[in-house]
Amino acid sequence: MYAAHPLLVFPNPFRDEINIKADAGLLITSMKLFTIQEKMIFHIEPVNQAEYSASIPGLLPGIYFYEVLLDNGCSVKGKIIKE
Repeated sequence: MYAAHPLLVFPNPFRDEINIKADAGLLITSMKLFTIQEKMIFHIEPVNQAEYSASIPGLLPGIYFYEVLLDNGCSVKGKIIKE
């Protein structure tokens, strides 16, 4: 199942930290970050929180893609820019 907007991922663009906030009643179960070439460069699980801050220092500036899984089975995908 794919959900369009059951969470916020911010700031966008980001520097070294990405914040994720799920809608009321939902929990973030995992988060993955991918390069534009689809190589996974970050993965955290289990999170099991409504809000999560991922510190990801050392990434080169550019476009990255995220996938966040929620406890209701939804997979939320999007694009984020590293300054």
